[in-house]
Amino acid sequence: MQLNQDYSQRVVIEADAVPWVPSPSAGVHRKMLERKGEELAKATSIVRYDPGCEFPLHQHPGGEEIVVLEGVFEDEHAQYPAGSYLKNPVGSAHAPRSAGGCLIFVKLMYMQPDDSLQVVRSLNDDLWHPGHSSGSSVMVLSAFKDEYSVFVRLDPHAGFTFNARPNGKEVLVLGGSYSDDCGEYTQYTWIRSPRNQSQIKAGPQGCTLFFKTGHF
Repeated sequence: MQLNQDYSQRVVIEADAVPWVPSPSAGVHRKMLERKGEELAKATSIVRYDPGCEFPLHQHPGGEEIVVLEGVFEDEHAQYPAGSYLKNPVGSAHAPRSAGGCLIFVKLMYMQPDDSLQVVRSLNDDLWHPGHSSGSSVMVLSAFKDEYSVFVRLDPHAGFTFNARPNGKEVLVLGGSYSDDCGEYTQYTWIRSPRNQSQIKAGPQGCTLFFKTGHF
């Protein structure tokens, strides 16, 4: 499968507009945002676990990043409530499940092979730092060579500039909304942009974003 593999093109996807696709495990469904490959694939998805469902033990040949959007995601290591970020490095393994059901954002097979650091963070962690513009704050989740994953928070109507990145960037709106010259983006909208700089403005409720660059 080849889905949204032209990285020179800007892609904007509202999660509600994408159909759920069953996974090989009963009660686990996916909204595919980008994908290269079949079941073992370089992929970005939103995944839903129905209550009591699980996915078999599996390895991560290219690493895995997860942001828990709703509910509680679990594996044999811990429970991860909404707002959690997990980075499982290349070669790691787990058997994920959710007793009460959950919604997660997942990136597979984007990590560099020598990035061996496992990370667990939360939006509630006291790791926020002032951003480069008034009304913004940033939490660094992962930084390896030129690859960065961060949470960004913007106060209501605050402005923010995403600087040009050599290989582009992607954003998932976790809460609230923001706008730029091309439109407005609400919760669970996924935006992948080429290398150009972009200026954004948070909506009346502010916004919380997952931002990633350097991995394409």
